[in-house]
Amino acid sequence: MHELDRRHWSWRSGECRAGGHSFEVLCEPSGLDELLGPITSSLRVRAHRHGELPCYRLLGSPQGPPYALYFDDRRVRVASDPRTLVRFLAWHVNQRMIDSTSSTHVVFHAAAAVRAGLTLLLPGDQERGKTTTVAGLLREGYDYVTDEATAVHPATLHVELFPKALSLDPGSWGLFRDCGLPSPPPGSTTPNDQCQVPARQLGANVARGPARPPRLIVFPHFLAGSRTESIRLSAAEAVRDLALCSFHFEEHPARNLRVAADLVRGADVVRLRIGDLDGAVEAIEGLVSQTLMREL
Repeated sequence: MHELDRRHWSWRSGECRAGGHSFEVLCEPSGLDELLGPITSSLRVRAHRHGELPCYRLLGSPQGPPYALYFDDRRVRVASDPRTLVRFLAWHVNQRMIDSTSSTHVVFHAAAAVRAGLTLLLPGDQERGKTTTVAGLLREGYDYVTDEATAVHPATLHVELFPKALSLDPGSWGLFRDCGLPSPPPGSTTPNDQCQVPARQLGANVARGPARPPRLIVFPHFLAGSRTESIRLSAAEAVRDLALCSFHFEEHPARNLRVAADLVRGADVVRLRIGDLDGAVEAIEGLVSQTLMREL
């Protein structure tokens, strides 16, 4: 038995699931669970798997730092601030979700949400505004699917739920002070300073899954100071750009390209240049309304 298995842990999450990655989180001493609860609560499952689970352990002492994060029996990070380790844990879970799910689903670098039964996909590279945009939509009543890794079933095109806490960069915190987000500390400008925000903190519900195939695909592109406007994409442009947003494309090129084409065939596709969040939410609301009206 490993030394960590003999310890008394003050808190444990219970089984959590992120795609094909099932895991549990433990911590010691008490108090650290306040940091871990927001990133595990929406991933907990009711039906527990028999046998041992992969396990994250956040360990400190009553006296304070340093803190250590273990994955199973291996120490993966040490830090003076436990929030640094929680951010790494969230990143690690996200990577495991992508790697464990890509063999059975096409996983896109995309956020997703649902409005009145219509699934909206927001694909794009880092720093394009996916998470901030979907957070703004959640605040307006959309149901949450995920903010970064969207898994699509190759046969049905249904979207699996991955309702992880949203990873908001410091530059976006001021947009959500009405939801209890703090002001960023001086000098906080990098993703390493991200805040993990549960969808419920934004007033949103998690969608019932799996969600229907997307009917609207919006490629967000944040450009500070620009005018918010949508540009229709040709089918060829849309398929190319969507396929390039799929993880592990080099391992499943034909499958990922086919699924991208199938998604584009069944959806309206636009590129949305974003100058500000309010304008982006208003533009997407208009696109969603147009799509829903055509289906009446």
